[in-house]
Amino acid sequence: MLSSSLRRSHDVNGEDVVGTEPSFVILYMTCPFEYEHFTLLQMAKKHYFSKNCWYKFKVESIVCIIPELEGSELLENSENWELYCRQQVLLHHHYHNLAKAIGECETWTIRYVDLGFAMNDSVNITDLFDEEYEEIEDIDLEF
Repeated sequence: MLSSSLRRSHDVNGEDVVGTEPSFVILYMTCPFEYEHFTLLQMAKKHYFSKNCWYKFKVESIVCIIPELEGSELLENSENWELYCRQQVLLHHHYHNLAKAIGECETWTIRYVDLGFAMNDSVNITDLFDEEYEEIEDIDLEF
C-alpha cells in the first residue's frame, strides 16, 4: 500500500479544485499504453481520470506531495531518507507496479542511486538549512 498521496489543485473552467486522490497512484499504474511515457508526476500535472477514461487538463495542475519532507529530514542516511528516495522514484520513474518501480534493488535508496537521481537530485543544499536562515533577521547591506 502506498502511504503517500497526491493533492492536486487545478483550474478547470475558472475554478480552483483541491482534493486528495490516493487512488490516483493505482490508476496511474493501470493506465493505457499510450500514457506509458509519462511519470506519475507528469500524469498528475496533465491528466485526470473520470468516467473510466483519461482526459487532458486544459491547464497544467499544481501537484503537492504528501507527506512533504522538510530540509532537515532529507539528510542522507536519516530516518526519512529511504522514504524520500521511494517518493522520488515513484514520482519520476515509469512503472506499472511497485515491483517494477524498485527493480532488482533491495532498497529505494539503492534504486534512487541506480536510476541516476542522486546525481540530478532536486534537493538544493540551501533548502536543507532554510529553518536556520528563517530565524536570522534580515540585515540591510549598503555598498
